[in-house]
Amino acid sequence: MKITDVRVLRHERPLATAVGPPVQRLDLLTLATDEGLEGHTFLGGPGEDLAEAVLRTVRPMLIGTDPLDIGRT
Repeated sequence: MKITDVRVLRHERPLATAVGPPVQRLDLLTLATDEGLEGHTFLGGPGEDLAEAVLRTVRPMLIGTDPLDIGRT
């Protein structure tokens, strides 16, 4: 099994309060495999925008690797 894709789905919704950021953002990171399995996790936290860095830097390192090789260095 190999990782074939790394995607980030961004969901944003406006906040009704005048305090804090105008939008609440939630990113969902998906790893897809050549066997049709997908893994999902939430990405980032309040005020952090990690999606671009993950797609630019981490994605190329993961494509083609075994998702079960969690001890890989």
